Amino acid sequence: MEIIRINDLENAETLLYDHNREIGRTLPDEDLIPGIRKFIKDGEVLGIVEGNRIVAMLNLYCNNYETLSAYICNVYVLEEYRGKHIAKDLMERAIEICKSRDFKNVKLHVTPDNTPAVKIYRSLGFDFTGNQNASKDYEMTLNFDSQNYKKRLLILGAGNAQLDLIKEAKRLDYYVIVCDYRPNMVGSIIANKYYQVNYMEKDVVIDIAKIEKIDGVISNSEPVMPIVAEISQCLNLPGNTVESVGKLISKSEFRKLQKSCHLYTPKSYIVKDFEKLVELAQKMEYPIIVKPTESSGTRGTTKVDVFDEQILKQIYLECKDYSRDDTVSIEEYVSMKNFRVNESDVFVIGNKFLWDGMTWTDRAEYAPMVPRTYSFPVVMPESKMMKLKNTVESLIREAGITLGEYNVEAYYTKNNDVFVIEINPRQGGNHIPQLIEQYSGVDFTKLLVSTAVNDMSYFRELDTFERTRKYVTHHVVFSKDSGVLDSIYIDESIKPYIKWMEQDIENGSMVHQCRNAFDAIACVNFEFDSCETQEFFVREIEKFIHPILREQDC
Repeated sequence: MEIIRINDLENAETLLYDHNREIGRTLPDEDLIPGIRKFIKDGEVLGIVEGNRIVAMLNLYCNNYETLSAYICNVYVLEEYRGKHIAKDLMERAIEICKSRDFKNVKLHVTPDNTPAVKIYRSLGFDFTGNQNASKDYEMTLNFDSQNYKKRLLILGAGNAQLDLIKEAKRLDYYVIVCDYRPNMVGSIIANKYYQVNYMEKDVVIDIAKIEKIDGVISNSEPVMPIVAEISQCLNLPGNTVESVGKLISKSEFRKLQKSCHLYTPKSYIVKDFEKLVELAQKMEYPIIVKPTESSGTRGTTKVDVFDEQILKQIYLECKDYSRDDTVSIEEYVSMKNFRVNESDVFVIGNKFLWDGMTWTDRAEYAPMVPRTYSFPVVMPESKMMKLKNTVESLIREAGITLGEYNVEAYYTKNNDVFVIEINPRQGGNHIPQLIEQYSGVDFTKLLVSTAVNDMSYFRELDTFERTRKYVTHHVVFSKDSGVLDSIYIDESIKPYIKWMEQDIENGSMVHQCRNAFDAIACVNFEFDSCETQEFFVREIEKFIHPILREQDC
């Protein structure tokens, strides 16, 4: 079957109109016909025609001589003609045209779960870039000098926590290798190379790192950070030691670190069995905190106001489920002046600390350990700001950390001591890297990805980069009670300041009383016009935005 340029046929417009109707396109004529005429006028409509019927076609735009970037769309083969490699033949002809005109690349968009199409495009050398169009399809690009990648980056994990890292690495034109046991994750699909392995199997991923001759390795998941560190040490790549990362991940080791720095540290104990927990709990002053020794997202972390063995038993079993090392931490509760905590993402490069990610997080009385409302900028006296920064920096230096982004939670006690709750060896959740960029213009994700492969170009740019300073707030919607979500109330007075909103739980679904970060219902992003306006709304945010529940249907 011969591939022809349909543009040149006298009845091209009629053929294309009939073809669109045959494949089920329901656009009205006033939209469809101008689109067809645009294809014929500006594009290369390649296809196979039998009689008065188009059986296969694609549209190629290869006419932008400023960018030298071509675009392919509307690749379609009628069902009865599939399985004959027609789509691949059409693609190869389009690629030949692009190369003959000395174009740099050709792009297209595809849904990642369209496995047959993705397989064809990959076989031709196309790779996912991580960018999406308005229809949420992902961009694939074939660069005609595609072997000239700058760096080779290994990313452990392909889930949502790693997706922005993968996309950014692709934007930087790094060759991205991903390890994850889940082949259908978007990160697994858009990477240049994917290994279907458990990224927690240390020896397996170290062997992959050696085979791939990587320039760097990163992740954004606490459990895997010691493996990231071990790969860095083993291959002499940018990163931290296993020991230094371990001092941050383990709550017991972190409390030891605080003591060694002569910083404020609550009384705390690690227990392996319930009997020991009960013994210690009877001797402590209340309230106390019981939490998994190694976990994340405040899962299992519970404030206990009075001694009750039955309640402690329930909390202990929950903590054991969440704790990665099967131990439970019990410590005195450190009273806050209020429910405002400093949660910062600080970036470390050698002896330099970038504090663009310093934010307030307001918490609710009904869930005092769960970050709820993030606000930039932080306004506090310079002396208190410096004491907070110096405390965190001393901990990071003492741990031996020299590279990466770290999520810090800290607050001033009633006695004006800086209490650092924890320092997590990863980016903060709830879109914190995006909020930092929205507030200051500094892209911590780009910084994390580039410095991981020893590319210091963006880091050097930041020396002279003029930061913006916006009044940015990001509110996570939680529920005080359990029930069925009817809707989310948003007061008219706050609506003009909303930049975007994402609802995680659909109306009509069950929601739970807030106990940890995973009980989030939605998140809403704001930009205010002044500090005063921001503080007015943030002070009583749940008056202006909150879930409305209804009784569960019988």
